Amino acid sequence: RRPGMVEAIHKEIRGLCQLGTFELVKMPDRQRPIDSRIVLKTKYRADGTFDKDKARLVARGFLAKMGVDYYSTFSPMASLTAVRLLCSLALHRKDPLRHMDVPQAFIQSQIDATSYLKLPLGIYVERDGRRHTVVRLVKALYGLKQSPQLWNKMLTEFLVKQCGLVRGKSETSMFYKHQDGKHLIVL
Repeated sequence: RRPGMVEAIHKEIRGLCQLGTFELVKMPDRQRPIDSRIVLKTKYRADGTFDKDKARLVARGFLAKMGVDYYSTFSPMASLTAVRLLCSLALHRKDPLRHMDVPQAFIQSQIDATSYLKLPLGIYVERDGRRHTVVRLVKALYGLKQSPQLWNKMLTEFLVKQCGLVRGKSETSMFYKHQDGKHLIVL
């Protein structure tokens, strides 16, 4: 084991605690926790030199049960045709085209079902001298079946209510706004 990997695991768990991803509560007797794993990865820079060790806590969502741990999973995704059309439109009109990424996107959204997560062996959260190995999820986590849908709901609500964009009718992952002769299209 490399010390960098151990530090990456500590950083991941600390970060999830700081973001309020889970609560330390006693799990009800009849509840079954979802198992989890730590996924480790070594990141490299473009020139091939070492950048950092990265760890991510991932739920083993394939063990979750429909109607118990989650209720729905559908989340629209932009079609390749829509992406090509938007790129062509921007090129034709000489409009700027931007790409963005939301770090830890799934963890930004609130979970919609009561779910408990069993932390991987050797990982625990300590509070008041007590080690917690099972936590109640407050926010979605990578690996859960409903995470993409929860993120999409939150993003859609933000784009429509906060930004005033209109959702496309035939391409539901496209949002647009026209104002003062200018336009914005988000895909």
